[in-house]
Amino acid sequence: ENVEAKMVYACSDMAVASVDVDGIITPISMGKAEIRVSAEYNGQTAEKKIAVTVYPNVDIVFDKKAVDLFLASDNSMKVSANVYKMPENALIDNAAIEWKCADEQIAKVAKDGTIQGKTFGKTNVKAEYKGYEAKISVNVYEEKIEVSDVSQFLQQKTGVYYSIIEDIAYDFTKDCNFSNGEQRSSIIDQLHATINGNGHSITLSYVDEELVYSVHEYRLNFIREVCEDGVVKNLKINYTATPQHNISYASFAFDKVEGVVENVVWNIYYNSFYVMPGKSIFYLAGAGSGMIKNSVVYISGTGWQAVLGKESSER
Repeated sequence: ENVEAKMVYACSDMAVASVDVDGIITPISMGKAEIRVSAEYNGQTAEKKIAVTVYPNVDIVFDKKAVDLFLASDNSMKVSANVYKMPENALIDNAAIEWKCADEQIAKVAKDGTIQGKTFGKTNVKAEYKGYEAKISVNVYEEKIEVSDVSQFLQQKTGVYYSIIEDIAYDFTKDCNFSNGEQRSSIIDQLHATINGNGHSITLSYVDEELVYSVHEYRLNFIREVCEDGVVKNLKINYTATPQHNISYASFAFDKVEGVVENVVWNIYYNSFYVMPGKSIFYLAGAGSGMIKNSVVYISGTGWQAVLGKESSER
């Protein structure tokens, strides 16, 4: 049975939308809110909440996901943007876009969308159209170095973009140093640059049984520390250890991540590997405070046993 009830409307966020006494909703700005509808009849009240999303009238879409510039070579790049009327998704022809850079000490942008790097750093460029805006990330590097051999990392340069162009293999055996029963070796000690693996792999190995038979601490890192301004992405890291004995704990990836690790896959293989119970076999992020995303670790092998240590499991 339909009855006539007193209706009351209210919006949870009046900055996003308003609703009048008749229930007519008026969009105000982009965002999300809830419309609360209350019905009162014969001393009883019923209530329902309706989700409301306010979309922009236009959508600005760049022709690139991000911009990487290199002071030593490719120091400028033109960015284009299309403006669409929403919700029809109809292209607005000859839209007059204004371009602005958030930090003009790092980069500048011309009226036609050409971005030029000025100094090493990160910023963003904004495209504006009639009060609407969209931003694109801009990374300015000192130079771009194409990497085909791990030795190119040994003299790391700050602010450089390393682009790996083929799969790389590296044997740690010749590089390890002993100190008070400890063995440590890293290809990169502290990363203050960007490494883009471009889907390639770095395969690390250590096969000298005699040298590490009684080593108490065994740390072989591709990168010991990814610093706050360091980035590792789109890379596969393969590690093989065979055979090793009497190792109290080991570290095969990164001891500390304070920067960004993204789209990285670790494949770690042990053969006849023994780790003392209660100790950690694998440090991924260490005590760092950075970000590891879209990454995965695979551990496999034969004849090995280990218990992940407290430090490793908490990180």
